[in-house]
Amino acid sequence: MHVLVRTDMYGFRCKSGQLTLGTRCDLKECGSEESMEDGQLVYKNVLHYVPSAQNGAIRRSMPFTVPIQCNYYRHGIRPLWRNPARFKNLKTSYDFALRTVNGDWVPDPMMITFYLGQPIHFQTTTNLTVPGTKLFIHRCYATASPALNSTPRYTVIEIYGCMVDSRHETCSSHFVPPRTNSTINFIVDAFQFNALSPLVNKYYMHCTMVVTSSMVTQSTKSCHYEKNTKSWVELEGNHSVCSCCDSVCIEDVTLPTGSASSDSLLVLGKRGDHDAPIQHSGETYDEAKVPEHSDNAENDEGAVEADGDGR
Repeated sequence: MHVLVRTDMYGFRCKSGQLTLGTRCDLKECGSEESMEDGQLVYKNVLHYVPSAQNGAIRRSMPFTVPIQCNYYRHGIRPLWRNPARFKNLKTSYDFALRTVNGDWVPDPMMITFYLGQPIHFQTTTNLTVPGTKLFIHRCYATASPALNSTPRYTVIEIYGCMVDSRHETCSSHFVPPRTNSTINFIVDAFQFNALSPLVNKYYMHCTMVVTSSMVTQSTKSCHYEKNTKSWVELEGNHSVCSCCDSVCIEDVTLPTGSASSDSLLVLGKRGDHDAPIQHSGETYDEAKVPEHSDNAENDEGAVEADGDGR
């Protein structure tokens, strides 16, 4: 058996010393298996590639195996190559949605204009196709434009479900029970970006979500800070998983994530006596409850991985 391998196979720069089958073998050598299939004489083997040890912070190749099959036909040999599945596709097939709803948690397309400090009701949803799975939010942040990586930017939820916005003394942002396997409700007090006009201030909310087993863990949770008890609480009562919200939470990089963005949200400044109030299903607006949000440089580290917390 004579196997020729391109040096740029799979985009890696292979060397002959990294291929364990070798470069020249008889059909019955190097572990080849002989069989008869559909009247054809078949020889099978596997080509193994093991790259040299790579030091440093990056890698440019990884091990792989390629099945080799040689079939004897009447007019010669026809080699058949079968490319193995070497990478797991982590792209999720779920449809995620993020929308504003009214005080009864009913979708309302008119819920797009708010006054500073007024509670905005958000609802995240997805379609569940596998029993025993549940929706979780990893992070949410607001930007002044639809672009995910634009600035200014403000982080509301991060660290795999910690609502850092609820840490502000003048803010009442929190997750709202009950939740379902496919739905999470939360409230964020309306704010404005300092870099934009205080009269008319518009932004978009973006959330990264995941669907996984229904178990609440440090990497799948819904936590907000309860000021009365001065502690983090979890939406479903498993409060111990929130202990990492002030430090570092255990990360599960194998979870496939997806994202969704809201429509534009218009937040008006302090209304005058001549302005008519915006009717939002029984909600009240407290002008004294205005969160002190910031858009400083610490909030501009990335798009989905935004780490800024404004604290």
